[in-house]
Amino acid sequence: MSLPTGASTSANQSTANTSLASILANQTNGTQVVVGDGTAGSPAGGVVSIQGVSGGTPSTVYGTTDAIYNGTTSLTPQFAAISASASGATTIVNAVGGKRIRVLKWDVVANAAVNVKWQSHVTPTDLTGLYYFAANGGIESGYCPLGNFQTVSGEALDINLSGAVAVGGSLVYVTV
Repeated sequence: MSLPTGASTSANQSTANTSLASILANQTNGTQVVVGDGTAGSPAGGVVSIQGVSGGTPSTVYGTTDAIYNGTTSLTPQFAAISASASGATTIVNAVGGKRIRVLKWDVVANAAVNVKWQSHVTPTDLTGLYYFAANGGIESGYCPLGNFQTVSGEALDINLSGAVAVGGSLVYVTV
């Protein structure tokens, strides 16, 4: 039985590796992309690392879980529990002077029917529209490194409930 036309073969793989090496060798911006093969000094097989030069100093960035980057500034993700049961605004994350609270991911579950929205504290500025929950209803936002929403600079992050209903959850955020 023969392989279908265009099927991957070791000859095709060698050609692809040679092409990748040629592209990397001809870069002019000092950035390299390294595909790990699991050998000593390289990322694990299939893991990609980006190696660049910043101010003359080589740096390597792997897929990390302890920081994300805003340009070249490292931002440490922080975590907060969501626990509210009073009608109106409840502060979830306290204000940080001169910084915005950017929410990267969040989830909420409501004990009974209630409407929920996120607000910046002082103004108060609505950061989202209303989310309508039935009893035991919930939502989980997707992780978004750009942020799902963010507060006005220097303001706390509030959850606002339409009624006195127990609501719980969690969120991941950075300050920018």
